[in-house]
Amino acid sequence: LRTPQFYVLYAMMLMMGIGGLMVTAQVGSVADTLGISRIAFTTALTINPIANGSGRIFWGWISDHVGRERTMIIAFSIQAVALVSVLKLGHQSPVWFIVCLAIVFFTWGEIYSLFPAASADFFGARNASSNYSFLYSAKGTASILAGGLAAQLFEKTGTWTVVFYGSATLAFLAAI
Repeated sequence: LRTPQFYVLYAMMLMMGIGGLMVTAQVGSVADTLGISRIAFTTALTINPIANGSGRIFWGWISDHVGRERTMIIAFSIQAVALVSVLKLGHQSPVWFIVCLAIVFFTWGEIYSLFPAASADFFGARNASSNYSFLYSAKGTASILAGGLAAQLFEKTGTWTVVFYGSATLAFLAAI
């Protein structure tokens, strides 16, 4: 907590957590708004945890080979594009909706493999668990902001555009 690196990592995890948790909390409402059928919605709900879990393994493996920071830049940038794609392509067909959501979850789950590893890289393996516990509190903060704020923004604007573009902007900032 005495280093600036912790607060940068915390801000990055918070920004990435907001997008993923927002989609998790609002995917049903988004599907309804985009006119997605129940079959496509159910398919997306089935695929999303698989994409999320496999993303954790994949991005962790990638980060072991190209480095944590490079992996974060790549994954977070893809997340930003995927969030925008849910709205841009998701309304065109059920397949696009499913694919775009799967990419969102594939590039969101990685925060749970990259940030513990980055914490250990920066602060050492000796206190990795206790240090990561402080960093993990970003998920709690993100959960407070993501679902409720997204719903309020949708109610005020009548569109998911602000929510998804805002989350994409946060992912892009985290990549930077």
